[in-house]
Amino acid sequence: MSKLNLRSLKALGAGTAVCLAAWSCSTVVATAQAANAYVDTEQQLRLRLRNDFRRAQKPSSGEEYGSVYAWVQSFLLEYDSGWLNDVVGVEAGGFWTQRIDEDPNFYTRLYLHDRDSFGYATAALKFKLGDYGLIKAGRFITDHDYGALPYYVPVLTANSNRPLPSASQGVLLYLTPTDFMDIWAVWRNEIFIAASAMQGGFRNEGVFNPASMDYDEQKANNILAVSFYGDNWRWSTGGGYQEDVQTQVMTQLENSFNLGQGKKITTELRYGYVEAKGDTKELAMRSWPDGTANLFKGSIMYHSDWGSIGFSAAYLDHKTMGQVYDPDIGDPFNNTIPNNFEEMQIYQLTTAFKLPYDFRLMIAPIYSHGYEDKSKQVPIDGYDFNIAAVYMPKSGPLAGLLAYLSFNRAIENRPGSEYGDHLQYWDVKMGFRYDLNFLK
Repeated sequence: MSKLNLRSLKALGAGTAVCLAAWSCSTVVATAQAANAYVDTEQQLRLRLRNDFRRAQKPSSGEEYGSVYAWVQSFLLEYDSGWLNDVVGVEAGGFWTQRIDEDPNFYTRLYLHDRDSFGYATAALKFKLGDYGLIKAGRFITDHDYGALPYYVPVLTANSNRPLPSASQGVLLYLTPTDFMDIWAVWRNEIFIAASAMQGGFRNEGVFNPASMDYDEQKANNILAVSFYGDNWRWSTGGGYQEDVQTQVMTQLENSFNLGQGKKITTELRYGYVEAKGDTKELAMRSWPDGTANLFKGSIMYHSDWGSIGFSAAYLDHKTMGQVYDPDIGDPFNNTIPNNFEEMQIYQLTTAFKLPYDFRLMIAPIYSHGYEDKSKQVPIDGYDFNIAAVYMPKSGPLAGLLAYLSFNRAIENRPGSEYGDHLQYWDVKMGFRYDLNFLK
């Protein structure tokens, strides 16, 4: 079995303006070896240093939150004991974000939610079930883009687009009963996602209280997912149930078609359904009158030695209550123009180029269309352009470094909207991350 090396984990996308790498964020079908590596880890200690800067104008966020300025330094320390006697092990980590600069006239968004700093710690005990999986209990990372999971696990995965990775508190059971199927079962009573910056760390899984802006009443999330796979495909389906909160189902099909000479085509299809329950459904009636939502996403990407080109599309039928369900999982890659609206459609063309000296360039125009709410009185048409550059040296003293710079410019037409008929967006992000591995 292959060993899992923290340096090799996929962490390109977290915290950048768009999915910077059509070369890495496009569909990649995880093999059985990758899944086995989730169990067969070795002793590791890694410190990831992250520096992130953002300046943006988002008029649809209102006067208080529309002007964005954030410059933060993050420290992500992780330890994995490997396995003692091939039976038991420990995982632990400390994750912290610190403000570097501030301006009282600007909002830091979910980088800090106007705090000077915040963070969280993780610690989990794990037990190996021979060659058939593991049990993990405590706090542990469950962010696929960060590299904590071997592939996208529906409902369980909660990718963060901020410096600190998403994480769960509870019990996780991972089983590999055959060489073509994985099973994931999770009981989770606390969670950290990007929006948890509002609470300053882990928060309850449960019913959102608008008076306290917190999840005061804890209701555990019960998640079950199964994944079938072959050499060039993977089909994963998951479901989650929370009393008085939601029922959620998601399925995803990934394929990779090898064309020879280093060329291939990858495809991804995803469907998600969510339904608010009990107290949450009553709370959501104003902003989410249907209490249900269906989400569709599809993408196709062609990869070659020069780079890649592809097309993505997503559709959300009903505007949801963001504190319950995050529709960003269906957005192809953009996160400057909001996408949680009625009958929201998003189309993206992505072209990525591999340049000399480990530089890469991505260009992505996006068109979006929908309505502000169920009345459909205010239509939305968005025109968006993204460009991003990445530097990722593969060898030498800078190996392990990722530096990025991205720019987004968007125009949104909303005739009759309280925010204005014509909204002008722009967004600049830049930063770097560097991994220090102390146990090799």
